[in-house]
Amino acid sequence: MPICILAFSLSFKNPVLLTKEVEVDETFIGGKEGNRHYNKKKKVTVGSAKADKIVVLGLIERNGKVIAKVITNTKAESILPVIDKHVEKGATMLTDEWYAYGQVDKLGYQHKTIQHNLKIYVVGKTHTNTIENFWRVLKRGLYGIYHFTSEKHLNRYLDEFTARYNTRELGNEERFEKFLGQSDLRLKYQTLIQN
Repeated sequence: MPICILAFSLSFKNPVLLTKEVEVDETFIGGKEGNRHYNKKKKVTVGSAKADKIVVLGLIERNGKVIAKVITNTKAESILPVIDKHVEKGATMLTDEWYAYGQVDKLGYQHKTIQHNLKIYVVGKTHTNTIENFWRVLKRGLYGIYHFTSEKHLNRYLDEFTARYNTRELGNEERFEKFLGQSDLRLKYQTLIQN
């Protein structure tokens, strides 16, 4: 059980729309299957080492905002609808070589790829370092502050960290007032703990 959880949800009136240069990447959140208590094991039989973790997709506009969403898997049918919803047509998409991003140009985006599998991480302005840095901050925050996040509430944690990033130019008081003004959900304790 986490010690602390953000008990309100940020409700933005308009969905965030990213433009210009947008980096896209996915990450995996969660502990190793072998470290779980027996009754918490997922009993995954898939051959992937990451099959026991939760997949999170991140989109970040350079010098702009970030979006992070839990998705069901890393296949194109899970990734492309999120991109299509949150990125303006004509934007330049910067990704790694994961096959699911191969159809991005067919959706009306310019697409540049960096070859992580060849240990190439930057070629001119083509890189995914901005989203990788956001993953580092997110994971340090999750593991260092909260120590544990349940799959049920992971989107709430993602909302908190993306909101912090997206309001990084504001002072603490301005940020708090903004969050409070946009909060429209009262989360009851019973709702928080039920399965």
